[in-house]
Formats: sequence, structure tokens, C-alpha cells
Amino acid sequence: AAPAFSWDSGKQGAFITAMARDNRGRVLIGTEDNGLWIRGTRGGWSQFSTKNSKLGDDDILALVAHNQGPLWAGTSKNGVRGLVGPW
Repeated sequence: AAPAFSWDSGKQGAFITAMARDNRGRVLIGTEDNGLWIRGTRGGWSQFSTKNSKLGDDDILALVAHNQGPLWAGTSKNGVRGLVGPW
């Protein structure tokens, strides 16, 4: 069987540290030093980092996607943040 999605470790990051699925069905992946990656319901990945979002750190340790609220991201240097998209 084909994988559920593809992951390019050279581009997206070699170490996946957290995964979640939000109420819209998107896959959310936290990485070590490469920020947050979101796979939309139609495929394709978007990257969110300290350069283009409100993430306080690119080293994501934990993700919790609340069904009616923000995405909670725990980072190694800036603790936990509630993020309301776009991230």
C-alpha cells in the first residue's frame, strides 16, 4: 500500500518530534529546528517557522490541536503557545 503522505527529510527536516490532526483534517507535524509543517486536505505541505509566523521557536516538541480553538505548540526555548492561524 502507498504511504499516507510523503516526507522529504532533506527539505522538511530529518526529525519529526510531534504530530497532530486538526478539526479540518489537516496533518500537523512539528520538527526539530525546522518549524511546523501542515499538510492540507488536498495534499501539499506548507511550512511555518519563526520567519513567517508567530512561532516563538523552530524546535517543536509537542502539538495539540483543539477542536474549537487554537493550535497549541510546545517549543524547546519558548514554552507553550496558543496559535490561531495562519501560523
